[in-house]
Amino acid sequence: MIIEDWHDEAAYRALADYDGPAWAWEFLRRNPGYQAEWAEFNRTWQALEAAYGRPPDRDFCAWKNDPRA
Repeated sequence: MIIEDWHDEAAYRALADYDGPAWAWEFLRRNPGYQAEWAEFNRTWQALEAAYGRPPDRDFCAWKNDPRA
């Protein structure tokens, strides 16, 4: 969920129905440390796909032997 104006109380109404996991995700995704780790993971994943392809044509043996994987 993207909240355009965090000052606007009405923008948070949808959050009233969130359960524990949904709240956890809201806090996790806003965490700068998580954002940095995700960005690094995504860069590595994209590099691995560029090198070894995407399913079903991926070279799985080469992928699993790559130290980045």
